[in-house]
Amino acid sequence: NGAQRVSREEFCEDEANAETLTCTTNEVAKITSVLVDEVDKNTDRVVVHMSTDKQNGRMSLNTEVLGLADFVSCNAPKPSTGRTWRCKGDGTTDEELIFLAQPTDLGKLLSGFEYENFEQNTFENITISIYDGVGNDEGCLPAAEHPNAGTIRSGCFHTNVTVAMMITDYDPDSVYDPSATCGWLPNCMKLPYQAMLGLFGFALICACCVCSCFKRW
Repeated sequence: NGAQRVSREEFCEDEANAETLTCTTNEVAKITSVLVDEVDKNTDRVVVHMSTDKQNGRMSLNTEVLGLADFVSCNAPKPSTGRTWRCKGDGTTDEELIFLAQPTDLGKLLSGFEYENFEQNTFENITISIYDGVGNDEGCLPAAEHPNAGTIRSGCFHTNVTVAMMITDYDPDSVYDPSATCGWLPNCMKLPYQAMLGLFGFALICACCVCSCFKRW
């Protein structure tokens, strides 16, 4: 239920003059306070797949708790399971992410999610898919890869949400200052209404749809 916009500067090196020059400034949409709840006590890991359709930007999970996302154990499928999909990305500035996480950890990873765009006046869809249960052919983990085989749900339950992000022109003089207070955004920053709808839609739908994903039986 919170959102903020952060300007992030990129630098390039002028080799001839040995000077560091500011090259570009990208916009970062940051989401906070995402709730993920599971009714069966957070027993089993879920598979999370996040993607963008036009690759105009990059996604990053909450870097402060990035260790809660497992990008390793699903990277090498066991031949006996028949699983064909693999982990993807590392949680920082990725076009696509596939990882494992406990449901409550997923909430922490998404609270602090950042989308950084590289092209102004463009449209981007961010899709988040969550697979709960067993069934490697449907996107879930095979039973052999669940640490608590006796607790997994019967079958693979899949839910997803797509969030539309409209990236419009912004004021280059608006610099992020966490100490400034004016309204509910830092430094009196203002977001285009399209981005506002996308940001709040993302937080709200994650809190509701992701929660319903974990209702078992």
